[in-house]
Amino acid sequence: VCGERDGLKPAGYDLGNGPGEFSAARVRGSVLVMATTNGTPAILRARPALRTLVASFLNLGATIEALDNSGTDIRIICAGEKGGPSWEDTLLGGHIVEGLRSRGLAVGGDGARLALGMAVSTKEQPLAEVLRQGAGGQRLLRQGFAHDIEHASQVDSLRMVAVLRSDPARVEIDPVARVDPVWVGDVFVDGPELRPLVGIPEEARGNVPEGVARGDGDDLGRHRGYLDREPPAA
Repeated sequence: VCGERDGLKPAGYDLGNGPGEFSAARVRGSVLVMATTNGTPAILRARPALRTLVASFLNLGATIEALDNSGTDIRIICAGEKGGPSWEDTLLGGHIVEGLRSRGLAVGGDGARLALGMAVSTKEQPLAEVLRQGAGGQRLLRQGFAHDIEHASQVDSLRMVAVLRSDPARVEIDPVARVDPVWVGDVFVDGPELRPLVGIPEEARGNVPEGVARGDGDDLGRHRGYLDREPPAA
């Protein structure tokens, strides 16, 4: 069980909400049940939609690409802060709007235009610096989670699309999305199978198990990452 209330891990939870807590060694083979103050309710309210994607700056480009290919009207839901707007969610929404507009999609609604204006007006500043300006960023700084802001500002570090499934409600990597096989943080994503495999920390990557590739592009495309099971026979 993992999550947060007002940014802090509740009593009885195994993990909080910080990305640094979710190491491969900690979560390998686990089903994670997450409850957060704002994100979880917003995701569940979106269940009636034809398709719901969960976006962050880390998978911004992949999400925009998936939305552009959806062929349907798009609604962006910002989780906000206890029923009100939040700086970082509006900023991310604005960047999604900007990406869709650059692909020729029309922007409708004042909320989308306001978010777009925010994204455009701050685009020349380092993202982590902008995130620190909001109330959520200030709270993380007070709570000693400055590293979470740095992590959240790694734009397009993940080439994956997170999709809400039903019965039971869960978030999975979309099996029809194109994901390039690559190291992302401490996780190796196996592109052809679109499956995040058990990761290897940076300091341990010199001893990658047999059958696991290191590198990028065509080199990785010729391999599979089998970190939690045996590689296939040659």
